[in-house]
Amino acid sequence: MFPPAESGRKTIGWRTHVKPKLILFGILLISCSNIIYSQNSAELYTLSVSKSIGLEDPKKFGPLLGYSVRFPENISPNHMLIDISLGVGLSEGVTQAEGKTLEEKMTNAIEDNNALAMLKKYNPFRTMAGFYSNKDLTSIIVAATMPQKAFEEIESKNKSNSNDAKSKSLMIDNIKCFWGPLGDDNNYNSLIWHKDGVSYMIFPIEGKNFTLDEATNIAKKVIDTNK
Repeated sequence: MFPPAESGRKTIGWRTHVKPKLILFGILLISCSNIIYSQNSAELYTLSVSKSIGLEDPKKFGPLLGYSVRFPENISPNHMLIDISLGVGLSEGVTQAEGKTLEEKMTNAIEDNNALAMLKKYNPFRTMAGFYSNKDLTSIIVAATMPQKAFEEIESKNKSNSNDAKSKSLMIDNIKCFWGPLGDDNNYNSLIWHKDGVSYMIFPIEGKNFTLDEATNIAKKVIDTNK
């Protein structure tokens, strides 16, 4: 899981962007507003930026991602795939000042390997996510991926035992999964597992929580699609 941040470092958070009449979702591993408005300029943040690629075939981006991933067309009778995003994250924490200067470079690195190489000191990685919504967009669930190595690096730097009691493990198709909050600042739970060097995360957004049974059924769909 993503545990609470240790002193001086912010843990990972998520946000979506929705424009009227045009759904453009993106993932942020830390909210940009925290970078801009933080009162402590020495705090470190784990930053990510992303852009919508619509419903393009995710396999097309395998060479960029360094891994292959697919998203099921639906994860429940009411939740259909409405958008896919491709992004870049940094394993190394950055200050708010660095974050402001790096976002454009990171955006360029989403599909440019030369631009990604220029971020080498921050241990960059690429992410992908599928966004699922019901008909009226009142419930949105995200299935996101990132390299397991990057996930573990971020997790180890934010390691804290205070979150252990809040999370639990379970098995789905012989895969060990973890259920619990992404961090102390989040009021919703996520389901996380690792397979073939890729970390998968399922979580709700727009303030909507979901049950472990619901998350387990969604995970089964994603796992089956990526067999």
